[in-house]
Amino acid sequence: MLKLIIEIIIGVAWAAFGVYMAKKPKNTKTHKRADYTSDGKKKRQQDNDSTDSIEQDVIVESIDEDNKSDDVVDKDDSKEDAKDDSNSENKGKTFSKFTKKIEDWADYYSDDGDLGDLFSDLLEAKKKLENKGDFPKNSESNNINKSDYKSTENKEHKRSMRLEFNVGKFIGGSRRWRWILAIVVLIVVLAIAAIFALARFITDCMWYSQLGFESVIWIQLAAKVGVWVLYAILMSAFGYLSAALAIKARPSNADGTYIRIKGNVIDLKQGISSKLALHVAGIFSLIVGAVFGFKFYNHWAQILLMFNAQPFGIKDPQFGIDNGFYVFVLPGLRLFISAFVLLLVISLVFSIITHVLMGAIRFSMPIDGKGILSITKRARRQISVWFMLVILTWAAQQILDMFAVVTLDGPRITGGSYTDMNAGVPGSIVMAVITVLVGSVIAFWFMKSHALSVEAPISVRFKTAVKAWKTPTIALAFMIVCSIVISFAWPALVQRFKVAPNAQELEATYIQRNIDATKFAYGLNNVKKESYNATSKGKSGALSKEAESTAQIRLLDPQVTSPTFRQLQQSKQYYTFADTLSVDKYDIDGVSQDTVIAARELDLAGNDNRNWVNDHTVYTHGYGIVAAYGNKVTTDGQPQFMEYGIPAQGKLTKSQKYEPRIYFSPNAPEYSIVGSPKGTAPWEFDYP
Repeated sequence: MLKLIIEIIIGVAWAAFGVYMAKKPKNTKTHKRADYTSDGKKKRQQDNDSTDSIEQDVIVESIDEDNKSDDVVDKDDSKEDAKDDSNSENKGKTFSKFTKKIEDWADYYSDDGDLGDLFSDLLEAKKKLENKGDFPKNSESNNINKSDYKSTENKEHKRSMRLEFNVGKFIGGSRRWRWILAIVVLIVVLAIAAIFALARFITDCMWYSQLGFESVIWIQLAAKVGVWVLYAILMSAFGYLSAALAIKARPSNADGTYIRIKGNVIDLKQGISSKLALHVAGIFSLIVGAVFGFKFYNHWAQILLMFNAQPFGIKDPQFGIDNGFYVFVLPGLRLFISAFVLLLVISLVFSIITHVLMGAIRFSMPIDGKGILSITKRARRQISVWFMLVILTWAAQQILDMFAVVTLDGPRITGGSYTDMNAGVPGSIVMAVITVLVGSVIAFWFMKSHALSVEAPISVRFKTAVKAWKTPTIALAFMIVCSIVISFAWPALVQRFKVAPNAQELEATYIQRNIDATKFAYGLNNVKKESYNATSKGKSGALSKEAESTAQIRLLDPQVTSPTFRQLQQSKQYYTFADTLSVDKYDIDGVSQDTVIAARELDLAGNDNRNWVNDHTVYTHGYGIVAAYGNKVTTDGQPQFMEYGIPAQGKLTKSQKYEPRIYFSPNAPEYSIVGSPKGTAPWEFDYP
């Protein structure tokens, strides 16, 4: 579906490009058949501004790349008569070159009826003029010396000639038809895209309707569209409000005029008016709102769950809140607060950009090439307010994230551990308070700092700015240090020096909380416990009847036996076995035997002498297999092997010969170069 949409977009782009290219180019000379009489003379225009391109057949543009000027062909008759006497030689050269082009075009478009007739008429008219003596004859052009002729050829070679057919010839000739054609094409493309997009939705509707759950898909669609539209409206409203306040606080006049003083010259400049700026801000706000509204399009389930939350009837022992809050309400609240933070950040960006465009924020560059930031008082107040709102919502987000620790997926259990509850939760509260304090300091500094005012001289602002920037620098540095210490260093120290040495005691409470919650989730919290004396109803001789079955009970666990295989059968450090061994059955001495088996694979990570030669030409393969009885162990509890050693030996080798070299395995090299020429020893290492 995505591929189809991309192809449709590309098609629309090509269609728009074609319409654009069909427009009449600048600096062109047009030639119409209606502009010439039967004897080849050019008609005088009655009105130079009233003609359109309806009867236009072809547009010819000839660009001279040497002198960057166009050859003038069709001039007014009065100007031509005036120049015939004074510049007859230049005129002859010009018409000679144009005649050559006309002949080339007439030959090229001989198969085209209209174009062929046009060029033929031009040639006939030229011949008639030559016979009457009104047109420079070819003999005059032949009198040009050879050097001029070669120069003309070089210029002709460097020229580019472009013929563009007017789309208006085929659709009526008016420019408005081009727009109509583009709109029709766009509507058709959008209709096709809508058909493909609705196909799946209609299928789902029919399916849900047949099952009797038609309301489900409509509620889902309403939630998706509702979330998108609501957030788009909020984003557009806040963005427009931010931009409108910034436009209202512009230092220049509302009509966009402002005075610029440069030396002894005072200029009155015309900028964008406030009314036009508000319209532009509204358009951009709608676009940004639609784009960011789509960001929350797929979070409809969290919204519905929050508004349809149900209590669990059991409270969390850490915060004393019903567990239903963590499942239904908390995800939706976190989505809301993150959306609100993004909304305020976009509003802050809108405010800053608008103030820059309106001239409330500007840079002057007078001192040693260093720019001095100048911000008006009203702009500083607005930006400070938006910044403070962002800080407050960010702090609220930190507090809300604190409750998510209850459902945190830990390495061993689901839920908070001792470190999370005793270091992470208090740290979140402290960091939220520090965030508000630091944000307030920076906002107050930005609002009151004289380094950013316009009234003071530039030299004074520069000196004041150096001192004033100490405040936000120290505040940000303090916040960064606190974040590192409180959010990372302190929990790590608690885990390392307090929890790790006594984890069984400190983590017991939180592990028990996880067990109790699991029992409640599966309805096992009300299981009754009874104690009774075990009694046996077994009869003598029952086990002997089941001896054949009980003898096949597996004693080796393939998931935990791998370290034992490595210790007893690895042989060299560049061999290894899989972490989880395989289980199979083989006929040993006529009896089907349960077996735990593994291949002795090559592991280059265990080779201390690694280089390209060793990795790809020497150590190229593993060797052999190791197999143990699944239902037997030795007297000290070790696996009892039936296939072992290098070279391999045992029951399997005796029963069937096999190739012991293993070139393909998960740990094998990316490629290996094996073999050797006849009469030479192979480089690769076979086995120790």
